Amino acid sequence: MPGSFDEQFERSFGAVAFIANRHMMDHMRRLSVEMEMDFESVYVWGLVAHLGAIKYFGTGRDSAQETPVNSVPQEALQGVRLSDLTAISGLPRETLRRKLEALQASKRLLRDDKGLWVLHPDGIEERTKEFTKETVRRLLNAARDIEQLLSRS
Repeated sequence: MPGSFDEQFERSFGAVAFIANRHMMDHMRRLSVEMEMDFESVYVWGLVAHLGAIKYFGTGRDSAQETPVNSVPQEALQGVRLSDLTAISGLPRETLRRKLEALQASKRLLRDDKGLWVLHPDGIEERTKEFTKETVRRLLNAARDIEQLLSRS
């Protein structure tokens, strides 16, 4: 009978780390190439998206069970202040401002009348949905591979 998770992880560390890192590196490459953005822009876009939707989806694992199935309605998104993005991301204010303006120019984000940043209603294109679907497939495959490794340890 297998030991605790920690014991299983220790016995399988090399292979588990390889699978997890392979997934992350592939994901980062795909993000940059398929979304046609540099890593910092992808991070800023995702940060605005998550912070804007956090009240809708909740913050913890338990809240996922109560989460609506469909996309967040635009009116439910909260705007995010540049100062909050600076504090959370650790990126310099001017770097963030440039990234935000570029994301606005590409119609991925918009700035509301209060100066807050929010996802552009047209910012989630079909290719973004397909990218996310493929990402979930790949994540689940990596998780299954890791689970199999741990169950054999």
